[in-house]
Amino acid sequence: MILISPILLIKKTIKQLELDLQMGKEDRQDYDPIDRIFDVYNTVYVEKIMTPQEYAKSIGKERARGINNDIKEAKLISSYLEFIGAPRDAYYIAKELRLDGPMNEVRRVLDKNKLLDDGEVKSAVFALLSMHYSGTDANEGGDITRLIRKELQSMVSKKDDWVCLTEDNVDTIYDAFQDTPVSDASQISQILNSSEGIKAASNDFMRSSRRLGKMNEYRGELQKVVETVSACVESLESIDTATLESLTVEQSKDVAADLEKIGMIVRKDYDVLSQTGNLL
Repeated sequence: MILISPILLIKKTIKQLELDLQMGKEDRQDYDPIDRIFDVYNTVYVEKIMTPQEYAKSIGKERARGINNDIKEAKLISSYLEFIGAPRDAYYIAKELRLDGPMNEVRRVLDKNKLLDDGEVKSAVFALLSMHYSGTDANEGGDITRLIRKELQSMVSKKDDWVCLTEDNVDTIYDAFQDTPVSDASQISQILNSSEGIKAASNDFMRSSRRLGKMNEYRGELQKVVETVSACVESLESIDTATLESLTVEQSKDVAADLEKIGMIVRKDYDVLSQTGNLL
């Protein structure tokens, strides 16, 4: 038989009454999503006043799965606040950023891929979030939750490549936040634009991340490109020089014009490949 201390029993009873009142008021105001998540986190995980199942039952839920997901999400939010140099319990910043939506997507993807405890992947994800919160996505009412949903699975599926490509930039972004801790949401943009070095690292991080995402999104198309170029080379190589010498004047002009176009296309595409750095 498990004995419960009188103090814990009192706390548990009070908490059950609070939840009963919250659920029972006809004109009740719903919790802010961040408040709700951290009420679960503090009640179940930190203070251990209730089990996940007890909390779920107190709010009219049959299963504890949602409660356990709330705890995972709260941990991620706290870790993100720490990443940007804020106290782990600076919930007001999480509210300003409306972190509940984006972080729910982060929790879902990382949980599905068993990466909730992978510090390197989480740091890359937090850098990605910071970039969205520092740009027009946040300032012009963009849907960061939708953007994260679209991007994250693609990048996480190539997590080793993503971490390898971006780790130096992530370190620079992290160090920038630790040097100038965030005290309100608007500072994220200010810090990431505070020096040319930090701006360069941030831009490079996004370029690398998006390029990797596109590679994964279009991996079937990528192989088609390789095969198409190879087929073009074979077709050109199959042309007999003697045949070219036998063309009429008009035919020679037409072929020469097309070959010139081919040369321009080849040079342009080769320059694109050179700029990726993949040819080094």
